[in-house]
Amino acid sequence: MAESEPPDQESILRAWRQGDFAAGVGPFIYGDRSSDPDETGLEAYFDETDPAGFVVVSQTCDIVSEPAKNPWVVVCPLVKVDSARVTEIERGGVPRFALVENAPEGLVAELARPLTISKDLLASWQRNQGFTDPAKAVEFARSLERCFGRFAFPDDFNRSI
Repeated sequence: MAESEPPDQESILRAWRQGDFAAGVGPFIYGDRSSDPDETGLEAYFDETDPAGFVVVSQTCDIVSEPAKNPWVVVCPLVKVDSARVTEIERGGVPRFALVENAPEGLVAELARPLTISKDLLASWQRNQGFTDPAKAVEFARSLERCFGRFAFPDDFNRSI
């Protein structure tokens, strides 16, 4: 019996959805000011503690679109939080975090730290389905909206409320 051909990148990407995640795939990379005080350019750093994984926050239509035309997706780290924090997140009280239904217990998406990666890298990761309940997937999308689309009330207003 002949071995079947491995799936191509586009076939792999067609399976990915917003909210799907990969575990143990490496460090979080961020940019900061160069350590040389005379330099004004960007320097890349690796976070000292690798996240548990990454969750895809790009919309599904962008994930599955042709890589040659749209080669990037956005992911956020999966980080460990305690049960009290999970309860706050469930109530919508911490907009920088979002629940991922099928993530291991205590792991949540840290939306305030997005990272752009190539679709080639995403296709190399082992996909874990983020959501089986469509209502929870919609709530995840609403969490993204709450984090990135919220109105910034003045501090005085927030204190008065």
